[in-house]
Amino acid sequence: MFLRDGDGAGPEGEPEFQVWVLSTPRVLVDVGRRLRSPGEAAAPALRGGRTAVELATAHSDFALDALREGGLPPGGRLPAAVAHLRFLTGLLPTAERAAFLFACWLRDTGQLTPARRVDLGVRADRQAGLLPGPEAGFPGDGRLRDSWEHYTKTVRGIVADRRPGPEGHGDGGGVPLNYLLFEHARLAGNRLGIPRATEALAARALRAAWRAEERAA
Repeated sequence: MFLRDGDGAGPEGEPEFQVWVLSTPRVLVDVGRRLRSPGEAAAPALRGGRTAVELATAHSDFALDALREGGLPPGGRLPAAVAHLRFLTGLLPTAERAAFLFACWLRDTGQLTPARRVDLGVRADRQAGLLPGPEAGFPGDGRLRDSWEHYTKTVRGIVADRRPGPEGHGDGGGVPLNYLLFEHARLAGNRLGIPRATEALAARALRAAWRAEERAA
């Protein structure tokens, strides 16, 4: 799995690679020994079972494509965060989307000072009416269009397969879909080098934009 050092808190984070293994305890011990790392380092650390691993793998592939293409375009961090959060919230029931975005806002502003949080909230509310629409896709000059489409198609398939029903096996380790996507959003921003303050700005602005649409309807 691809991550950046420092949890994506700032642009100084250096890319790193991690190996995530999902298997039996005996195999995990053997893999840890072969990698010459502590045994627990080879154990699956993502809550959510196979679904979480599949989500992480899908976005790691996309993030590596972005890295190979030179990273996000100038000024592309906020549009990228908006595009990804809009996609993830679209996988949730409409009634749960605002709460999901508010949880993202709380998480990503948790380390900010009260004054910084207020300033970011004001900026987000002003930005709400200026957000790119769903048709904009992922920011850039089209370099990542195919990778983005492949990623979103893969994630839709993972989520559909997870849901209980005739075609879904429901393997999420007992973790609700909302939480899986919540954690996935956090790690995704990390991989793309998007600061947490920018992720928070995107979450609040997108929530405010949807609220405005609801009031206008």
